Amino acid sequence: MRTSTLFLFVAVTTFAACGGGDDADSSGLDPSAPVGTLSQEDATTMCEWSTTTQGGPGTVHECGDGVTVEIESVGECVTSLADFSDCGLTVGQMEACTLELADNPCGFGAACAPLFECF
Repeated sequence: MRTSTLFLFVAVTTFAACGGGDDADSSGLDPSAPVGTLSQEDATTMCEWSTTTQGGPGTVHECGDGVTVEIESVGECVTSLADFSDCGLTVGQMEACTLELADNPCGFGAACAPLFECF
């Protein structure tokens, strides 16, 4: 049986200088900000929040049918955000998807549709 590994780069950030806080349900960034244009610092903080929200880097979820979801490292996440530079995906959309995946890592429901439309 073939095993597929999905590295999630679903990421969201908390940036103190932009009003970030301790609210685990929000990144603290402007939800309308385009993900693909975040500064390096914002992207790093976004990815720290996202990976923590989803269980931490290296967390593995067995989804059945040979599908494994693994939460990537913060560095891998930051690098992957460049993939959204031409997409228009917003921080708010990524927040919603991150929270949905935190609740159901194998679900990939409606909140993640905007992310998958980018590919």
